[in-house]
Amino acid sequence: MTSETRHPPEPLQTFRDLADAVAPALRAVEAAHAKYRQEKDAGRVLPNSVEALRVELTYNSNAIEGGALSPSETQLVLEGYAPPGGKPPREIYEARNHDRALRMLERWVEERPRSSPLTAQDLLDVHAQVLADIDTSYPGRFRNARVLIRGTRPIPPGSHKFAHLIPIE
Repeated sequence: MTSETRHPPEPLQTFRDLADAVAPALRAVEAAHAKYRQEKDAGRVLPNSVEALRVELTYNSNAIEGGALSPSETQLVLEGYAPPGGKPPREIYEARNHDRALRMLERWVEERPRSSPLTAQDLLDVHAQVLADIDTSYPGRFRNARVLIRGTRPIPPGSHKFAHLIPIE
């Protein structure tokens, strides 16, 4: 029996390389956004449809991470109400924070020049928003320890790789 040393797989591409790979998809998203703006400006997009999408995105994102709020409970939280049944504060914070992060991204889309690239600080700002009132150890900062994702094969890169993977100003 031979023993092989298996090293965690290195990321296949840096974020800079990834930008070239996803450019066609980003152009499609920009075209869809332009069409949406056209429809919205013409009054053909109801305000509640945007809110419904925001609730759905928040519910699904949190459910993927193991969140236990139902879609209707998620909607209550986003409307500023506490869901019935004494849900743990963490569940409420996760929904609230996700919505706040989405709204922050929406503001960026509306207010920032299209040529303004996302920065490492932008990623950290979203991270801080998502973890507000939940985890005080590292919101808005890059982690400095190894992490594993239970139940999956991919191994996230170590923090020593961040400078190479994420252009840090």
